[in-house]
Amino acid sequence: MLLKLLIAVLCFGFAVHTNANVSAPRVKTPLGGLKGYYKVSQNGRKYEAYEGIPYALPPIGKLRFKPPRPIPAWIGELSATKFSSACIQYDHIPEHPPEKVVGAEDCLYLNVYVPVRERKGNKLPLPVLFWIHGGAFQFGSGMFYSAKYLMDSDVILVTINYRLGPMGFLSTEDEVVPGNMGLKDQSMALRWVSQNIEWFGGDPNKVTLVGLSAGGASVHYHYLSQMSAGLFQGGISFSGTAFDCWTQAENSKEKAQKLSALMGCPTTSSRDMIRCLRHRPARVMVQATSEFMPFLYNPFTPYGPVVEKFGDEASFIDRTPVEIINSGDVQDIPWVTGVTSEEGLYPVAEFISDDESLKQLNDNWDILGPNFLDFNYTIPKEKHVEIARLIKEHYFGTKSIDQQSVKELIQMTSDRFFVVDGEKAARMQAKVNQNPVWFHYFNYRGEQSLSDVFSGTTVNYGVSHGDDSFYVVDTKWLNPTTTQKDRNMQKHLIDFWVLFATEGIPKVGNVEWLKLDPSKQELHYLHIAGPDKINMDSNANLGEKEFWNSINFNENVLNHTAGINKDELCYTRTIMLLKLLVIVLFVFVCIYANTAETAPRVRIPLGGLKGYYKISQNGRKYEAYEGIPYALPPVGKLRFKPPRAIPAWIGELSATKLSAVCIQYDQVPEHPPEKVVGAEDCLYLNVYVPVREKEGNKIPMPVIFWIHGGAFQCGSGILYGPKYLMDHDVILVTINYRLGPMGFLSTEDEIVPGNMGLKDQNMALRWVSQNIEWFGGDPKKVTLVGLSAGGASVHYHYLSQMSAGLFQNGISFSGTAFDCWTQAENSLEKAKKLGALMGCPTISSRDMIRCLRYRPARAIVQTTSEFMPFFFNPFTPFGPVAEKFGDETPFIDRTPIEIINNGNIQDIPWVTGVTSEEGLYPVAEFIADDQNLKQLNDNWDILGPDYLDFNYTIPREKHIEIIRLVKKHYFGTKPIDRQSTKELIQMSGDRFFVVDSEKAARMQAKVNKNPVWYHYFTYRGAQSLSNAYSGTTVNYGVSHGDDVVYVLNTSWVDPLTTQKDRDMQKHLIDFWVLFATEGIPKIANVEWPRLDPSKKELHYLHIAGPDKINMNSNPNFGEKEFWNSIDFKENILKHSRINKDEL
Repeated sequence: MLLKLLIAVLCFGFAVHTNANVSAPRVKTPLGGLKGYYKVSQNGRKYEAYEGIPYALPPIGKLRFKPPRPIPAWIGELSATKFSSACIQYDHIPEHPPEKVVGAEDCLYLNVYVPVRERKGNKLPLPVLFWIHGGAFQFGSGMFYSAKYLMDSDVILVTINYRLGPMGFLSTEDEVVPGNMGLKDQSMALRWVSQNIEWFGGDPNKVTLVGLSAGGASVHYHYLSQMSAGLFQGGISFSGTAFDCWTQAENSKEKAQKLSALMGCPTTSSRDMIRCLRHRPARVMVQATSEFMPFLYNPFTPYGPVVEKFGDEASFIDRTPVEIINSGDVQDIPWVTGVTSEEGLYPVAEFISDDESLKQLNDNWDILGPNFLDFNYTIPKEKHVEIARLIKEHYFGTKSIDQQSVKELIQMTSDRFFVVDGEKAARMQAKVNQNPVWFHYFNYRGEQSLSDVFSGTTVNYGVSHGDDSFYVVDTKWLNPTTTQKDRNMQKHLIDFWVLFATEGIPKVGNVEWLKLDPSKQELHYLHIAGPDKINMDSNANLGEKEFWNSINFNENVLNHTAGINKDELCYTRTIMLLKLLVIVLFVFVCIYANTAETAPRVRIPLGGLKGYYKISQNGRKYEAYEGIPYALPPVGKLRFKPPRAIPAWIGELSATKLSAVCIQYDQVPEHPPEKVVGAEDCLYLNVYVPVREKEGNKIPMPVIFWIHGGAFQCGSGILYGPKYLMDHDVILVTINYRLGPMGFLSTEDEIVPGNMGLKDQNMALRWVSQNIEWFGGDPKKVTLVGLSAGGASVHYHYLSQMSAGLFQNGISFSGTAFDCWTQAENSLEKAKKLGALMGCPTISSRDMIRCLRYRPARAIVQTTSEFMPFFFNPFTPFGPVAEKFGDETPFIDRTPIEIINNGNIQDIPWVTGVTSEEGLYPVAEFIADDQNLKQLNDNWDILGPDYLDFNYTIPREKHIEIIRLVKKHYFGTKPIDRQSTKELIQMSGDRFFVVDSEKAARMQAKVNKNPVWYHYFTYRGAQSLSNAYSGTTVNYGVSHGDDVVYVLNTSWVDPLTTQKDRDMQKHLIDFWVLFATEGIPKIANVEWPRLDPSKKELHYLHIAGPDKINMNSNPNFGEKEFWNSIDFKENILKHSRINKDEL
């Protein structure tokens, strides 16, 4: 076994380095190899892009709320050709859906962009620009900004993700969670650059930090932190410094307790609170961000940087920014900062064109003003109204806040949030440092502005927050090159960034930019008013600073509870708990008293759920509850563990957005070549309930529980919709479950027995049993329905005592637990191969899994391709196993055939069947590619055993004999090519689906009293799933899955384009609904007899069209006599029972 493993690893390394695609750039870092791809710059220069490079361990499980841990080295080469997920966040970007929660916890990745230099030889290392995105420390991502414009210059660009909102900036103001995880992530990424950038051709001694807004403030924070000392040589802070009022979080412990209460966690002990929060779904926590924003998204930084004065852990900052600079502990290196003329367009642009929001702010100014202007915690409560009115009078006089006074609103917001504190920070830093500080003021309005994006208008409100940055780092929102004047401005700004990164001196145009002189009353700055309007200017009262300085804000000093005596401490805690109680009660009142009639709501034992309405195919309204968590996120120490039940939550959970799919190596053709999509935090389900008009005592509805297919490697419940079914009185539940190595890895011992994905399904089924009645469903009328691996899963639940009593019927479309690909072999060997590829020890299962729990999920899933020698085949490298180890309750403890033989199967009705061209999965994926067909034909002896999935179930020495026998039986002397696709499809269908499904149905019918029914679907509609997989409209027959798309709507196929298809759809929907309601299958009034296992012929319902439905029979269905003549060691799971001599 160890020899096999060594050969596998050597082959992997050889394939990586000798079979390299020369068109892909590669780099070898101390951590391991990276493969990138080429892109082209604005002016046509080729550059290397390395995207999605992990720089820290995923901050999940017990690492949630912890400082980042460095990423360990990996073996072989990591594909860096696709962005990672954004860090999970409560998003402000208008084009995203109302739910607003996007991203994933596993997000600590960076991207490196390197221009290709044509001259060979001894090249000088390139300077490095390290970009830190903005987003008020709550939202944003490094992937929103790209290198297209900068790559025409000799500079490397690095962009990063860092944790945001409560995941990145929660603080309990003690040693349990000191805070600043997001800033520590940035520092970790900066350290990664220092240690690795030379391998990309970069100079680790010429690193310049650049950031916008919270990114600009972050740049400044790195000047103040000893953690980042020596890791960079210069910085540019656009529209953000560490002095800005919103960049220092106050009352963090109170906010942490409020969040904890909303999550149903304890609030007295920080340790208990955080222990509980580590087990709450990240999405639910982040969704609660809205509870900290009384007016729209304001205050926009509920969670942010804090002073850490607790514990033994290295702090990012241990004093306030003003204290650090005053004491001279700021890094003495050059710094550039500045603002735009209409900074306040963030956040004002988000509501500037909404009269109702402006009126709300105006009419409730006394209440909303302190929150909107972010002095809720820094001015005593009794002074709030006085100060809010003073500010309003200063800027508006007697005017109202409305469309006629938006200029004043923008200016007030600019001055408060950015301008005054920006100057103060620059002056103080210039005073204590010997290296220069430069300040700029940007008021060039180009053809487009970021305010257009946030306001949804093209009105010229001025020069927005961020308008000076998008000329240099391109975004999808704006194009800064539509006019010659904009292009000239862009050139000046790019030259400024590159020159400062290269020489440490800023220059825009040919104007001498004087450093800031803190001894002068006037602020001297570079005024950038246009490409030909750049000059030094000054202002003695920039941002109305005299007015703002007259207000006694208690800012730049964080409020901690040090120095309070016992009586004061008890009093303070009492007041804090009272405040917390008021907050929680307020949340309940808002939820239940201010309920919008347009949103359906349900109260289950776990807590409240808010859904939304949708419309069915025929116009019936139905309730949709999407993204309901049914288990704890299987992350950190819960990775590779059985699912844990979700605890109750306080208040109401928004169930209006589909969750992420489970992380997977995807086989859907329209997805990008990288193929890894989804997230680990994925155990969510969706419930769809038709609205019944008649009030009164309604009979509970039957429930259809859909299990998606995808060979146990890919797919999701969100890919199948309820649109067609909701015209009937039936509830539909769709689910996600773990896939591939995350769901079906097994070490064949008690460490990871396996079947996590099937246990997820069982947990979701148990959730339905306990909760569906609150949606109007009948927990005693639950019918499982699945396709492919979903159909096999349905069958597995019949075999598992864990699922006994949780359902009453099942339909398995094109998949049973007997199918050759539904039982994984040699799982320990595969686990060790995966461990080796991840650079983990492989001798001890315990050590290997401990290591794999700290590897990025994306990197683990990416290795799936190493188990698929030909295309996506064999298509189930990780799948169900028999668990015979440990004390944990197994899903199954014997092989399917043993369980049925022993009569331990659930005795309830079952329907199963196949289509006529089942083999179109997987054949359709390569059927139209002559090169792939030729590859399979020419290498049949080698690829055939893997392709037909008998690599482990026929002795090695018999492989060639058997594979040639199979080819001869189906193809005769024909080669595998375009002329023999019919034979290829039939061979694949018979092997993967047809023969074993009949065997399963016969055996189950033999031991059970309740009936088994079998169907054979040969109706080809106007469209087929094979079209989606093959990329053609060729009629290859009736594909795997073609019988399901008539009932569950998908984005791939429209089954309603002809009247005949619509008639077929009606028959199939009626079949599902009747079986779910009465437990009897029927299609178009044709009598469907149960399967009689005593008869040699298989008797089945033949569905050839809406008017061609009849009983039929076949004594040699799927060439079963041929396949049964081959001695496959299948339906018996192989475990590593090797004696010492053999070992």
